[in-house]
Amino acid sequence: MQTEAKITMITIARIISLYNESVERMSKSMQRSIVIAVLLFGIAVESNAHNVGNAITWNREISRIIYQRCASCHHEGGTAFSLMRYQDVQPRAVEIKEAVLARRMPPWGAVKGFGDFRNDQGLSQAELDLITDWVDRHKVIARNIVADGNKVIAWPSEHNAP
Repeated sequence: MQTEAKITMITIARIISLYNESVERMSKSMQRSIVIAVLLFGIAVESNAHNVGNAITWNREISRIIYQRCASCHHEGGTAFSLMRYQDVQPRAVEIKEAVLARRMPPWGAVKGFGDFRNDQGLSQAELDLITDWVDRHKVIARNIVADGNKVIAWPSEHNAP
């Protein structure tokens, strides 16, 4: 990261030097145009850089929700189909979205808003929003998988009992 900053500073210094050398030959309107173009280019580059890191991904957000809220039943050898890997979730993404929005999954009999309960497996509104946005915006496409997308968390054997 420091190398990128040095390269950026060197580039800016060169641009300023070139600008200062040729500024005397340019009209005021040309000078303003160049300054505005450089500023707009800088803003565009900076805003694009931030959009990449804000994408909702399986590894950063969705898998953590699944492991925390769904994996007690949805794991290999569990009482329901596995949702432990991206490849397990991807074909069922739309169904999962519909089930969590209807509050059928995860199953929780208590109604939200009437107190706090121990072992509450219900999804928060923020978790519902993350799942919905992930399915809607990205259509759960394979580019959200990063190198550790095939990682499977081992589930303790005592949870495999009926």
